[in-house]
Amino acid sequence: MAATTCPTSNTNLCSSHTKRRSGRYLGLLALSSILILMLTALFAGQAQAASNSSTCNLYVAPGGSDNATGSASEPFASVQHLANTLTAGQTGCVRGNYTEEVTVTNSGQASAPITITSYPGERATLTGRLWIHQDANYVTVSDMNLNGRNTNELPSPDTNAANTTFTADDVTNEHTAICFDIGSDTTYGHATNTLIQGNRIHDCGKLPAANHDHGIYVESSTGAQILENVIYDNSDRGIQLYPNAQQTTIEHNIIDSNGEGIIFSGDFGDASSNNTITNNIITNSTLRSDIESWYPAGNPIGENNTVTNNCVWGGTTGTIETAQIGFTATNNTTSNPEYQNPTTGDYRINNTSPCANLLTNTNTPTQPFTTTSTTTYTGPTNTSGGSGSTSGGSTSGSSTSGSSTSGGSTSGGSTVPSGTGSKGSTSPSKTIAKHQHRSGKRATVSSAKSIAHEARHRHHKVKH
Repeated sequence: MAATTCPTSNTNLCSSHTKRRSGRYLGLLALSSILILMLTALFAGQAQAASNSSTCNLYVAPGGSDNATGSASEPFASVQHLANTLTAGQTGCVRGNYTEEVTVTNSGQASAPITITSYPGERATLTGRLWIHQDANYVTVSDMNLNGRNTNELPSPDTNAANTTFTADDVTNEHTAICFDIGSDTTYGHATNTLIQGNRIHDCGKLPAANHDHGIYVESSTGAQILENVIYDNSDRGIQLYPNAQQTTIEHNIIDSNGEGIIFSGDFGDASSNNTITNNIITNSTLRSDIESWYPAGNPIGENNTVTNNCVWGGTTGTIETAQIGFTATNNTTSNPEYQNPTTGDYRINNTSPCANLLTNTNTPTQPFTTTSTTTYTGPTNTSGGSGSTSGGSTSGSSTSGSSTSGGSTSGGSTVPSGTGSKGSTSPSKTIAKHQHRSGKRATVSSAKSIAHEARHRHHKVKH
């Protein structure tokens, strides 16, 4: 097309025409820019949604089916089936509330763990025993409400594997048993490199206290890390190191209003050693001391156990036990941390507290987790097959963070399978002898040590 020239006889008309064309051009340019911005925002939103979705490889949700594909639109029905299906590097996302026993037997890898977590933006509840089998290494459980209440009153969560991680979980069992059990001194597996970080662990163990039940029981373990947790209102020890806890790091935790705070201990030829307790706030033990030890006569005594730079306060029989058998305590402060409101689970402390520096630059969850115990999810849009589980989607036994609610599981009426269980089993269980909490007495060590270990009353009544 030939270029338009402006006749010299009518330059005003030409100028006006040029301005109108320029205005239309600028208007179109502005409209195009707006459209580009809108499309960019749309694609960015789709990309973000895809990114959020891609964090979940498989799903379990109320109304799902264990014969389904496990996709977001066709979720599984049970957490157990989800655990059985996950492979190394995959994340399984849980929606809603479940009452079931879950054993994880599949293993992840160092660079590709298996992860079980709540669906993004929600917080799922699992009521029932959770056991990480000794074959299931590199497993992470995060952002869940874990109510370990179970008919056999066995510990939960329980791990016998390597590199198990629990993070940002709310853990309780409504005062029915031990909560965390790390490793086994019998045949179920010595745990290594367990990480328990950023959790709230509370209301574990029977009441009245019988000296058996603890928030975290480090039984047979090497290299456990217990970091930035709030551990409170448990019947007996907040953390028990017995009988074979090695190289445990306990740091930046709030440990309050347990029967006792932390104990170093040993038995049956074992002694917990090389454990470090530093930069914690350990307070208000209701039965004995905030930090103590116990080693029976004739048993080895723990070595290189250190307690440094902690804030301690208010133990019923004292803060740090003066005898210090099997551990040394230095540079600790005796001071009231002045918690905001422990009765509601609010463990914030003012910056003016002499203990405040121990929580600086940490993620210790001083307040209850924000939770959606009842998801807005209404069911799959395309479920294939019938329901593969009667457990999935149950709303009984749900628990809100920071407080315990009535569980959906009743005690008694169930037998306990013996042995270690087999890979793929839906509910293998440790023997009742190993986890019998109320046996009348501990077996004596008179014959083979393995027999004594299997039959003995593990949850010792030290100093009771």
